[in-house]
Amino acid sequence: ARAAAGAMGNRGSSLETAVGNAEKRLGRVSVEGRYHRSPNKLSDDYDVEKKALGTGYSGAVLLAHSKQSKQRFAVKAFKLHGVPKEKKKELVSECEIFLSMDHPHVARLVDVYESDDQLALVMECMEGGELFDRVTARKVFSEKDAAATSFQMLLAVKYIHGWGIVHRDLKLENFLY
Repeated sequence: ARAAAGAMGNRGSSLETAVGNAEKRLGRVSVEGRYHRSPNKLSDDYDVEKKALGTGYSGAVLLAHSKQSKQRFAVKAFKLHGVPKEKKKELVSECEIFLSMDHPHVARLVDVYESDDQLALVMECMEGGELFDRVTARKVFSEKDAAATSFQMLLAVKYIHGWGIVHRDLKLENFLY
């Protein structure tokens, strides 16, 4: 199971600060080719479908295909026009967090697209469903399976806590396969 992008808390005051902080953590090369500002657009590199993979704290998550590789991705888009200052800070925080993450049990950020009116996060598409649905469907887990799943969840939480990040929305629905 991997932790999905949810309501996460951290600090930050602008998108530039978020990129700068991520670059300090990971180095310029790892962020440079993944953070795209206008005139670069999400539609230059991805075909985004209207189909929602799900909805969460921050809105709908849409399915997208890379124009180059045809690989499937999940896209979270945030409108920036008219967004209150506090909400922008939350978006900056989430952007900074995703740019900093690199762990096998945390959904990976692939690209970020920023324009004057929108911020779009392109993430690894986790298509195996939610842990909540698996628990509901199976009803009973062996001790070994429950321990293995719990261990993966705890590894993800430990990793993000190690960065000083609090997820704020830990629930079975936010652990994806």
